[in-house]
Amino acid sequence: MLFRSIRFGSSDLAKLCNCSASIDRRWGQPVGAAIRERLCLLAGTPTLELLREFAGLMMEPVTVDQHGRFAVAVAPGCTFLVEPDHKPTPFLRGRELNCNCVKRLVIVEVHVNGR
Repeated sequence: MLFRSIRFGSSDLAKLCNCSASIDRRWGQPVGAAIRERLCLLAGTPTLELLREFAGLMMEPVTVDQHGRFAVAVAPGCTFLVEPDHKPTPFLRGRELNCNCVKRLVIVEVHVNGR
């Protein structure tokens, strides 16, 4: 499971998220299935703008926090904390991302309530 348009914030997270069995061991099978599905969706979508077509996936408009990161919904109680893999980060105005220009992401963390 290697995703070209996705990088991970650490080598440990990359090892974990590139192995289906490791994902299931860490977060359980139901959440693991949702994580794998979301990774495939992120990897298979050419721009962040196209991801906005999936209801409930991201905030509208997509704005970043003080670290340049934003959340992508995975499942109830589970989100990816991601940042654009672009230097400089493409902005429209303020902290709103130009989603048409974001083609690569870094998954910094996987947040799962209670785990």
